[in-house]
Amino acid sequence: MGLFNRKIENREGLSLVKEIYPIIQDIVKDYFFIETGTFGGFTSVWASTVFKKVFTVELSEEMYNIVSNKYKYINNICFSQGNSVDFLKTLLPELGNSCVFWLDAHFSECGTAGGSQKHTLIDEINTINEYSLYKDFIFIDDFRLICYPWMQSDNIYWPTITDVCLELTKGVYSRYTLIMGDCIVSFPEEYKDIFKKDILKDLRY
Repeated sequence: MGLFNRKIENREGLSLVKEIYPIIQDIVKDYFFIETGTFGGFTSVWASTVFKKVFTVELSEEMYNIVSNKYKYINNICFSQGNSVDFLKTLLPELGNSCVFWLDAHFSECGTAGGSQKHTLIDEINTINEYSLYKDFIFIDDFRLICYPWMQSDNIYWPTITDVCLELTKGVYSRYTLIMGDCIVSFPEEYKDIFKKDILKDLRY
């Protein structure tokens, strides 16, 4: 298909999702998009152009104020400020809809919050497992930080790749999980043939 002609290791998370989206768009066309870790708003702004509703949360109050004000004209983005796990526990029971999750809530300098807190990823996945009964797609950004301890902040507990993959097996539906570029991608197992046919063959796995 010509979409994946660059080396997989050079793909950053958002660019990878943008390339995958045309292949899965028929599946996720009515899905909502949920992001943890708004940061500069780049992911949510892109998602607002292809998903009917976008929800995003940012722990840093300063960054939330800047980004939510900058993009307040985009009507289908709902900006929130606070802890990502609390955000998911409040939001998911109310949605009643399948979602694409972009999990990226971690401390990374550059004005981000959470520098003295436990990494929220395992709790986020656990919350999705508990409250979402739908066939969701989960993208976990910055895979390299999970794999390489020397790239992590010293005062934050990061989960291991084993922790993450184990938690992804606990959902209502059986998931198929891949590592693609700087992302962990987990989705309903029934869709794995789409990835094998249209994506993995071009990624040269």
